[in-house]
Amino acid sequence: MKTLAEAFHHTLKDIYFAENALVKALPNVAKAAGSAELKSAVEDHLAETKEQVKLLKQVFESIGEKAEGERCDAIEGLIKENLLLPLNQAALPNLQHLAPEFRNLPFDPGNVFSVPFRADIIGIVVNSERVKKKIAGYEDVFSGANKGRIVVLDEPREITSWAFAVLDLPVNEVTDAHLDKAKPLLAKWLRQIKAYDSDHPESLLQNNEVDIGILRSDSAAALMQADSHFQWVLPKEGSHLAVDSFCIPRTATQVEAALAFINFLLRPDISAEISRTIARINPNLAARELLASEPSAAPIAFPRAEEFSRLKTFRDIGNQSLRVEEIINGLKAP
Repeated sequence: MKTLAEAFHHTLKDIYFAENALVKALPNVAKAAGSAELKSAVEDHLAETKEQVKLLKQVFESIGEKAEGERCDAIEGLIKENLLLPLNQAALPNLQHLAPEFRNLPFDPGNVFSVPFRADIIGIVVNSERVKKKIAGYEDVFSGANKGRIVVLDEPREITSWAFAVLDLPVNEVTDAHLDKAKPLLAKWLRQIKAYDSDHPESLLQNNEVDIGILRSDSAAALMQADSHFQWVLPKEGSHLAVDSFCIPRTATQVEAALAFINFLLRPDISAEISRTIARINPNLAARELLASEPSAAPIAFPRAEEFSRLKTFRDIGNQSLRVEEIINGLKAP
């Protein structure tokens, strides 16, 4: 970003996204809590987080901006800034249940600072009743045949990564040269989009206002459960594996309690109970075994090895995230 104001807006969106993610996740944690004391603690934290969201909305309003979040891949950045404590893995015996594909992720080799507890895939949802031509990837979505009938996540890094995938550019090599190469394709695509929505993109699909969406797998699963006409497509070009992780800030004063809480949530029965309430990918192998015969074990939440091989995690790209945002915002149709 070129100005202090742009940097402030970008950071504000990151914080707003993170706080809203907690508001969505904590009710499931409270439901799965095994004791009244733990449930009360989680509910107290949820109430505090909701107040933080209200305050953030007021900040957005005070600067004349729409309150919206932007997913940030913050773990690597926090590690670089020395803001996280290394985890005492001896205090996390349930870490043994973590699936191999969620160990040694590029942003935290060895899970030294973080423990994945859920993940989403970014993919395509198609209303098969209204779209008859096969949709296999991003190029099909933006062929021109679906102009004005598309909703996508309002996240510049995500949108840019789709063009990088089509152009066979490494998703984490976000150089000026690569962005310049992707910009004409992005300009063509963005002219076809009806709406940008990271909060409730599924509502436009449900209301038949659009026919195709590029959204997270949890939103896709909800659509598919409600209406069998909605079909999930993992883009042939590949996609983003967005991982939510637990970590402990270096300033934490209750480290032992934090470790005990993380270990509790890694317990197979607790992890499975959380998955029953939301169709996200569960990194816990033992929990998956408990869920194997249940609706939450749908393919969208349990991708095959071949599908997993096409997924990439985002790395921290530093100030280039500001250039990405500048390009996407400049190309959006008025």
